[in-house]
Parts: sequence; C-alpha cells; structure tokens
Amino acid sequence: MIGFGTIANTIAVIIGGGIGLFLKKGIKKSLQDSLLQAMGIAVLFIGIGGTLSQMLVFKDGHLEYWRYGYYWSTPRWFIW
Repeated sequence: MIGFGTIANTIAVIIGGGIGLFLKKGIKKSLQDSLLQAMGIAVLFIGIGGTLSQMLVFKDGHLEYWRYGYYWSTPRWFIW
C-alpha cells in the first residue's frame, strides 16, 4: 500500500502528542529538561552519523571519500 508509512507516522505523532499533553503535568520540570537534552543529543549524533556514513567509505581495503559529486579513492600505496 502506497503511503502506509506516512499514515502510520502521522497516527503515531498524533497519539504521541496526545499522550505527551496528558502526561506533561505529571512529569517534573527537571526530568522534562533532561529528556529534551537527551533527545537533542540523540538527534545530533544521528545527523552526524548519517553524514559521515557517506563521506568516508572503505571499499576493497582502501578509503574512498565523497568530493565534487563522486567518490575518490586513496592511492594503493597510502597505508593508514
């Protein structure tokens, strides 16, 4: 079914938002701040990891890196 992921994500956001509104009054301010900081750090690491995963790639025993729109390879004589 086309678009099922979008529909499921929308429903999950709506349900999560409703639960968040309901439970917000029951969570201490310090815990709310800690959760917000933890989510921010997680998003930062996921973003950095996603970026770096395609920037430096090891293939056939040597390093390839993204530059000028395509992958470049390190010379065979270059040893780490």
